[in-house]
Amino acid sequence: MCKDDVVLLITGCICPVKDQAWLCLGDESVRLQQYVASIKFYIDASDVKKIVFCENSGFVYKDCALLVDYADAKGKKLEWLSYKGDESLIRKYGKGAGEDEIYSYALEHSELLKDARSFVKVTGRLIVENINRLINNIEDGICYFNRDVYRPHYKGVDTRFYVADKAFFEQNLLNCYKIKEKKGLQERTLEDVFFCLLKGRYKCLRGFPIIKGVSAGNGRDYSKENNLLIFIFNCFGYLNLFNKLFVAEWFLLHSYYKVKKMIK
Repeated sequence: MCKDDVVLLITGCICPVKDQAWLCLGDESVRLQQYVASIKFYIDASDVKKIVFCENSGFVYKDCALLVDYADAKGKKLEWLSYKGDESLIRKYGKGAGEDEIYSYALEHSELLKDARSFVKVTGRLIVENINRLINNIEDGICYFNRDVYRPHYKGVDTRFYVADKAFFEQNLLNCYKIKEKKGLQERTLEDVFFCLLKGRYKCLRGFPIIKGVSAGNGRDYSKENNLLIFIFNCFGYLNLFNKLFVAEWFLLHSYYKVKKMIK
């Protein structure tokens, strides 16, 4: 796939619902600052030419035009989408439901995504330092996901960063929170539901996302992850073994956390 055809979708929520579950960072000024920093990173350091930022709190960013001009000066196209999401949905299911709704809005309203065959998704405020390597060899018509090593189960995919064939995504993953109601998956997270709906129809990312930033859900600082473990995971991904060795990787990561906790 030509990198000029890749669309990067950055999801966000600048002013989150105050009483939603799993929220460690609610300060809108800090969140905005981090989103802008993330967008500028992808404008400056990534090979993607088309970037869509879509957030669901209806925030009006007065300097949006300046950011679009900044991208244009770098030879990139930036589209900033903001709308007011369904807060009752987020209160009921959490921020994963909000992200699910963002996908629908972005695919319906984005001019850059309209003609895209595939898109790369990254969770806003997180910087994927090795994004260029991860998207270097992606092919049309294929979804790329890594299994999720950060949750205490084996049935999820990592939704912080992935590559999706748009047609497949629209047919199988879009509106997944409505689909999961029908399938009796109400208590599952977005990562779980994606895993169930994908049914193994994806390839492994050729590397492990090397991420800088802090999760707004649980406060985990990805910048402080063990460098040796990340190196091992990245090598497994490069060798196309990450998903095949998932149980071993999960065990390594959670053993590290247990030892770290004991030392404290």
